[in-house]
Amino acid sequence: MLYVILDIIAIEIIKSKQDLKMKTDSEKMKKHDVLFICEGNVGRSQIAEGFYNHFRRNKTAISAGIKDLADKYGGKPTKRLIKVMLEEGIDISSHKIKQVTEDMVLEAKHIVILCDREICPKFLLTGDTKIIFKKIKDPYQEGARTTRYIRDSIKEFVLRLNF
Repeated sequence: MLYVILDIIAIEIIKSKQDLKMKTDSEKMKKHDVLFICEGNVGRSQIAEGFYNHFRRNKTAISAGIKDLADKYGGKPTKRLIKVMLEEGIDISSHKIKQVTEDMVLEAKHIVILCDREICPKFLLTGDTKIIFKKIKDPYQEGARTTRYIRDSIKEFVLRLNF
């Protein structure tokens, strides 16, 4: 009788460990703390990714755009954007312009959208990942002074994120 009880207890312990492992594995699937998204991944989301990774001293944030603008901009953020980020001591010259994918959304613990909700694809809005909307002016076709203002607004926003 004692052996039967011990077997039952052992089985319950094994089940509990398996349940815990499944939860842990599910969390490990989330490769990125945050996915920053803007219209083209040329400005706002690149700035946010740069600040987030700089302040947290890691590379747990990524960025992407709703539209595929990589070819239009040579695959990289603009020189003006790189310059204003270098003023903050952050080099984003190696960043690549990317279009958001369903996999990126699934791999992110949090999503921050820095553009209009109306232009977002449905797959972005229908998942169970927490989404924060923070509309920030697009620095496209803006001068250096306005671009710096936008950069500083994004910096303040990223500093207030608690994840």
